Amino acid sequence: MTRNSQIYFLTTDPQDPLVAQFLPPVSLQGTNDLRIVVVDLGTLLRTVKSFELGTHDLLIVRDDQFNARRLHRRTSAAVLAIRLGLDGYPPSTHEYSQEVQDKFVATGFKIALWSNGQLTPVLEFRHKTCHAAAENAAQQIMRAGTAVANCAAAWRSGGTLHPSRTGRPPVARPKSRFLSWWRWPTLRPRRPHVLGPAPTPRGPAPFTTERWVLGVAEGSPLSVDFANHHQIAAPEGSWVADPFVVEYRDIRCILVEQFDEKLGKGRISYLRQSPNGRFEDPHAALTEPFHLSFPWTFEFEDTLWMVPEARESGSVRLYRCQSFPDTWTFERELLALGGVDPIIIQENGLWYLFVTFDPLDPNETYSELHLFTAEDPVRGDWRALPGNPQICDPRSGRNGGMFKIDGEWYRIGQCQDFYEYGNSLAIYKVVQLDPAGYSEQLVQAKRASWPGAWKGPHHLSYESGLTVFDYVIDQQ
Repeated sequence: MTRNSQIYFLTTDPQDPLVAQFLPPVSLQGTNDLRIVVVDLGTLLRTVKSFELGTHDLLIVRDDQFNARRLHRRTSAAVLAIRLGLDGYPPSTHEYSQEVQDKFVATGFKIALWSNGQLTPVLEFRHKTCHAAAENAAQQIMRAGTAVANCAAAWRSGGTLHPSRTGRPPVARPKSRFLSWWRWPTLRPRRPHVLGPAPTPRGPAPFTTERWVLGVAEGSPLSVDFANHHQIAAPEGSWVADPFVVEYRDIRCILVEQFDEKLGKGRISYLRQSPNGRFEDPHAALTEPFHLSFPWTFEFEDTLWMVPEARESGSVRLYRCQSFPDTWTFERELLALGGVDPIIIQENGLWYLFVTFDPLDPNETYSELHLFTAEDPVRGDWRALPGNPQICDPRSGRNGGMFKIDGEWYRIGQCQDFYEYGNSLAIYKVVQLDPAGYSEQLVQAKRASWPGAWKGPHHLSYESGLTVFDYVIDQQ
């Protein structure tokens, strides 16, 4: 049901960059009755009273310019208030610079709704702090303007602005599908190009001194001592990361990303376990013209399947195992988007795909965890879960693995540091996983604090009593 609403964006600054970002999405979504009104505090109430507002009308303000609660008390209209900046930093050029100077991992914004005398938190959105203050401010404005535009369109369409929940910040859930600004499964990232800056790489660039290695330990990741492990390193000229322990038809292997430092890209390799229990050197399992990593596998219809990260291809790709572990063939594209670190699991008869991507910035691959569901993981159509992204935080939004113990799923969330990838990880217990949504609870965090380690781990796998993880060794 569409509301017959008047929508006003009140601002004290005619050059407000949020207004410029806000207008194009609104016009695209058909909210043509929006009015931008520049007012000063002295004439605010007189101006608002002249609008003759009702309970179905909406005022949009920045809470650093206007007192949203007081404004709502003086009018019958609902008031949508947006606050740019988190963790106590108000929005200004100085504070954006301060976020960068203080090396805050995450920045973002909050949106709240005053309606019928009640305050409802609508959205708390976090993304990775940019390295430069100007870029940080531009990212903030871009995301906030688009989010507010969707809230306004949802209000007009009669949708409900649901309150946000810890670890899952939903925006409006209107009935109209086009209003969900982060459900664009056909959005593709920019292809690798010759001129201009290259996309953010999955791993360290060639000639870096970072060298990822594997750690193998006996026991559950919930209780094992990570410092007491056996280290596995790749031959000179490459490094290994993203390990997954896979047992299939009496063969146990560790599937990994093997990054070639000369070529500057990764392939999927395997380390086969010998009869004496040790793992052999890595051998190629799957190579493509583009970078591959994160070789997640699952079984379906007595066949082993792989969904490695193939972000540079612009899609989430499915591969069929022809001969384990060294022969894989491309089956199909599951999603036409360049997501990172995809995971597919089955729960209560449905299949779920976890993948991280940002519809507004293809190079931001750390913060937004989206979930999709299907009845058939190979031939079915994957549908976005309501409220995507389910997690929006660079300290947990990117997958680092997933495992099951005693019937309970645990997800690994990568913890990024300020302008540094793969700083550590955290283990989360899955609390809710159904077609209505997703939630999780922090169990413990893991950091490479043992001698010889520089940072990590950022990935973890567990299977049949064996825990495998990765970390960066100190080569100083």
